[in-house]
Amino acid sequence: LVVVAASTFGALGSEWLCGVAIAVAGIVWYALAVNFGVDSTLLGLRACGLIPPSGLAGWTAGPLVVKSPVFLGAALFWIYITRTAIMMRLPGVVVTLMKVYAPVALLLLTATALWRSPLLWSTSHMDGLELAQLVRTSKNPSGHDSALQMTVGFFAMIGLLSVDWGAAVRERRDILRAGLPCVLVAAAWTSIMSLMVVLETTNWLRIQGMHFAINPGDPVPLSFRWGVFHGGETYPAGAAAAILILFGLAALAPAVASLERMSEGVTTHWPSLTRGRASLLGCGVAFILMASAQVDRLGPIVGAMGAIFAPALGAMAGQRLGRRFPSGEIRTGINPAGILAWIAGFALALVLEIEKSIYPGLPRWLQETALLGLLTAAIAYWVFARLGFESPPAQRGPAELDL
Repeated sequence: LVVVAASTFGALGSEWLCGVAIAVAGIVWYALAVNFGVDSTLLGLRACGLIPPSGLAGWTAGPLVVKSPVFLGAALFWIYITRTAIMMRLPGVVVTLMKVYAPVALLLLTATALWRSPLLWSTSHMDGLELAQLVRTSKNPSGHDSALQMTVGFFAMIGLLSVDWGAAVRERRDILRAGLPCVLVAAAWTSIMSLMVVLETTNWLRIQGMHFAINPGDPVPLSFRWGVFHGGETYPAGAAAAILILFGLAALAPAVASLERMSEGVTTHWPSLTRGRASLLGCGVAFILMASAQVDRLGPIVGAMGAIFAPALGAMAGQRLGRRFPSGEIRTGINPAGILAWIAGFALALVLEIEKSIYPGLPRWLQETALLGLLTAAIAYWVFARLGFESPPAQRGPAELDL
């Protein structure tokens, strides 16, 4: 990625934007993955009655929020396991195991949705006022961005990292062969099955006349975990707990991968930092983010990722579409056209994100900040290149030309 991006941002700009920035973002994704795994596991224990809701109540001191000791202890255990895998150089083993586990989890999700599918055709349903009240009473402000904004923001960094995956395939067709079934089909099927679970739970609770009580540690209303947890009485005994715990284990692979990416990025830029120190530093920062409930706010996190990395994708796309030089050439130092294009896209996305948080009535099309930042960066690169801000590629030596 750093080599490919050097054509757009220059070698130095690529090192900071696609090396250091992604390493820092890896800490956030690591904290998100561990937080999801621990939350799902504790929800599973709650579903089978092993932990009362009061056992997950945290501490609050003014603006400071600290999660419960049970959560902190479980998070430390997950951190120990994932860091040990990094130190023993086992990320490949974990990822290989998850390749087998992922289809099993998808089948489990499908069975969960189909088991209760008759509830979808019930005559009773929640009206818009009840749904709004449910979301309003939630104490978990994870954000309610559109699906397009969440998708572009989430895949912005993953889209950059996919350059490394593309370098490992033999032919361009292999990307489509693997990408279509493994990304589009699997993602669409997962979304449909998750939506079925949520709709089944809302219909069932409405039929039973039950109230949606909000307790400490409850999942985000109308999310998949919320549907499994509150629809537990429609499953066989202990099935809801098993489903939540098994889905919590699915976070193991992205947690290890994120910590590995962070360690590589930090040690590459700062060679004086050993692998152990870099991973320990990342684990410490991630633990603080989890303990203070910062990673519970998924909406702002995905928005920030989109604001930072979507313009980088846009600048690379703009450089390729309007290139005057071959896209494979490397530019030394900083390429002003690429950096200025990224700044333009990032500034627009950041201003819109701030405006969206202050003024909720912002028009819907202006709330797609990640997509607007991507398009702005792509157009800006073309404009700056036309104005002569694009630096020429580095000259290759005789040995490189022979290669």
